[in-house]
Amino acid sequence: QQLQSNPRLGLTHTQVTSRTQQYGPNVLEQAPPKSLWILVAEQFEDRLVQILLGVAILSGIFSLLEVQQLESGESWWKSFVEPGVILAILVVNAVVGVVQSQSAADSLQALQNLQSGTATVIREGTTQTLASSELVPGDVIHVRVGDKIPADARLVSLQTSTIQLDEGSLTGESVTVGKFPGDEGTTTQANAPIQDQKGLLFSGTMVTAGSGQAVVVQTGMDTQFGKIQKGVTAAQADQVKTPLAQRLDEFGNQLTGIIAGICLLVWIVSIPKMNDPSFANVWEGAVYYAKVAVALGVAAIPEGLPAVITLCLSLGTRKMAERNVIVRKLPSVETLGCVSVICTDKTGTLTTNEMTAVSLVLLENNNNSDKKDKEKKHLVEYDIEGSSYSPVGQILGLGDSRSEVQKTPMGALADVAAVAALCND
Repeated sequence: QQLQSNPRLGLTHTQVTSRTQQYGPNVLEQAPPKSLWILVAEQFEDRLVQILLGVAILSGIFSLLEVQQLESGESWWKSFVEPGVILAILVVNAVVGVVQSQSAADSLQALQNLQSGTATVIREGTTQTLASSELVPGDVIHVRVGDKIPADARLVSLQTSTIQLDEGSLTGESVTVGKFPGDEGTTTQANAPIQDQKGLLFSGTMVTAGSGQAVVVQTGMDTQFGKIQKGVTAAQADQVKTPLAQRLDEFGNQLTGIIAGICLLVWIVSIPKMNDPSFANVWEGAVYYAKVAVALGVAAIPEGLPAVITLCLSLGTRKMAERNVIVRKLPSVETLGCVSVICTDKTGTLTTNEMTAVSLVLLENNNNSDKKDKEKKHLVEYDIEGSSYSPVGQILGLGDSRSEVQKTPMGALADVAAVAALCND
C-alpha cells in the first residue's frame, strides 16, 4: 500500500516514469574509469621515480646551458645522452604499469558484461522481461528457481509450497534460507539482521527452490549490496602501500638526503676553482661544477632499480595470468608473495554455490549379438553440457534425446526425464 502497487496489475507507465526520475536506475554506482593521464601519473608516485625525474629535468637544464656555449660544428646531442637515458627508463616503467592496469580493468569489465541482468515484471497487467536496471520501487516481479534477485523485494505470495534462497554471496552462509510471504515474514525488530528478515528477498541472492511473487522495495545503492558498495568505496580511499613500496619510499628519502648533501658539498668545495682562467667568467665555472655535482648524484642513483622491479612484478603477473588470475595493480603480486596462509569462506564467494549436473549414468543393455549377453545390464556414463541453472545443453553421445525417449518410452532415459520433470519447480 505504501508503494501504491497492485500485485495483479503492477505499476502504470506514468508511475514508472516518475519513480525512475525520483530513484534513478537500479544499478550500483561505479567509480568513473581512470583516464590515461591519471594512470600515467600514478606510475610516478614512487619516491625513487620522482627523484629520477627531478634529476633528469635538472640534468636537461644544465645540458641546455652547455649546448648554448658549444662552438659551431660540435655535436650537441652528446650533452643530452644522460637525461635521455634516465627519461627512457622512466617511460618504459610507466608504459609497463599503465598497460597492466588497463589490461586488468578491461578483463574485469568483460566479466561484468557476462553477467545477465533481466527480470520478469508485471506492468499494466502485462508480464514482460526487462533489464534489471529498469526496475523501480513498487514493481511486481516473478522469481523462480535459478533466478538472481534483481533488487531488494518483499515476498507477497508463493506459487509453490515453499521458496528457498541462497544468501551466501551476501552473508557467507552456505545453508539456504526459507522465505515467507505477507505478515508471516515480517519482523517487528528494528534493524534486524539480514538472516532474520524472512520476508525480504535481497538483491544478488539466488533462488534455489520454489517460485513466488514479490514487490520491489529498494533499488540501486539503497539495497543491501548498495550499502556494501558504499563501504568498499570508502575503504578504497584508505589504501595502504605495500611493504615493498614503503621500503622503496624510505630508501628514496634516505638517498635523497645523502645525495643532496654530497652534491652540495662537492659544489661548495669547487667554489675556489670557479675563477679558473679556462672559464670565461665565474658564472660559467659555477654551471660547470654544478653539472659535475649533478653527474655525481646521478651516478649514485640506481636508475635501473624501478625498471627492474617493474619487470620482475610483470613476470609474476604473467605467471598468475596463465592461471586465470586478474591482477589489477603490479604491487599486488609482491603483497601476495608475502602471504603464507589464506583464510576464506569459499561458499558463495569463490564459488557460486550452484549444483550442476555434469554426467548422466544409465543402466543399458549390451549390444552384443549373443542373446545371453544382451540380457545383461551395464552402466554407461554420458557427459552433460551447460553450466549453472541455465536450461541449455546437451547429453553428449545420446544423439537426439527426444527421439530416444519416443523410441523407448519405457527406457532408462525416459525414466530420468520423468523424474526431472516431476521433481522440479
